[in-house]
Amino acid sequence: LGDLVSPSDGHAGLQIVYRFNQPVDDTMVVAQSLAEGVVCRPLSMYYIDQSRRQPGLNLGFAAVPEARIRPAVHTLASAIEREHARMLQRAAQRG
Repeated sequence: LGDLVSPSDGHAGLQIVYRFNQPVDDTMVVAQSLAEGVVCRPLSMYYIDQSRRQPGLNLGFAAVPEARIRPAVHTLASAIEREHARMLQRAAQRG
């Protein structure tokens, strides 16, 4: 995904946070991923002050069998790329 996402610096061991560096609707990524069987949470839902919110994903992996992680990552990457392309297309249509 190149510079589209950045992982957090946390080392909790049960979850990881990825922030989107470019326009991506995290709620749409979550909906698309869930439709394909991958559960994650939009980072934007954790912000009380919506003017300061940052889109991204909160990915829990403690209960995910290792064999399911790689396919889930591919599903998430595809959903992120699709949503980013959609956001760029919408911006181009407006601009």
